[in-house]
Amino acid sequence: MKRLPLLFLALAAMFTGCSKDSETVKPTDNAGLLKAKQWTITSFIVKEGNDPEENVYSSLDACFKDNVYKFQTNSKFVYEEGATRCDSGDPQTLEGNWVLTNGDKNLTYTAYNLASGEADVVSNGTIEELTADKLVVSETQTEDGVTTKLRITYAGK
Repeated sequence: MKRLPLLFLALAAMFTGCSKDSETVKPTDNAGLLKAKQWTITSFIVKEGNDPEENVYSSLDACFKDNVYKFQTNSKFVYEEGATRCDSGDPQTLEGNWVLTNGDKNLTYTAYNLASGEADVVSNGTIEELTADKLVVSETQTEDGVTTKLRITYAGK
């Protein structure tokens, strides 16, 4: 009878040791981190020419703030209008492609309006920070001799 408790302990240890790990493996590379979440913009900082930086996020229309950015497998990119749309005639979903270059530091994504065939959502920036819950991308654009720097922060959901 003294062996019975020992047998239960051995079985308990065996089942505990062999049970499936309940934690999922979390991605650590940039592509895996991007694909693991759906992203929404939480900060939009603009620096135009010699002007000081300004976070214009609070002045953006609500229809822009609830949009969702999805980086999927096979380099597929999906841009979804949120519950509010700026123009009721706009499609709810745009699809395109995304790619990481330069050692996974540069992120480019493009989504197309299938009705017009035009690229409606385009970004080509440098990843400043990427964690499981946060993405910060900076872009530089020059138009008519004026350089504008953007720093966009996304939250992963």
